[in-house]
Amino acid sequence: IGLRARPHEDRLELKPQVPPIERYSYPSVHTMNNLAVALTLSGYFPSLSLHDIAVPILLGSWRVLFGVQCLSDIVGGGMLGAVAFALAKAFFPLAGP
Repeated sequence: IGLRARPHEDRLELKPQVPPIERYSYPSVHTMNNLAVALTLSGYFPSLSLHDIAVPILLGSWRVLFGVQCLSDIVGGGMLGAVAFALAKAFFPLAGP
């Protein structure tokens, strides 16, 4: 994990639109964290589930558009975020009102 260079490093003609925070591209830590939080929030606010899950996907898509990540980085980060959520939910079930 974390061994792939960022898209702008592989294709020198591609200029990143935002500064990358870390050196490696895969997986997208932004997407992983955002999706894990969004899934947790959707457990507490089911009526916002679609919105909660759309935000990390949109933010991940922007990172691809900005040239700092590949689509597979976003997919990999999303999968890890979903696994992290599932593990956390298994060990710490959501407490409802």
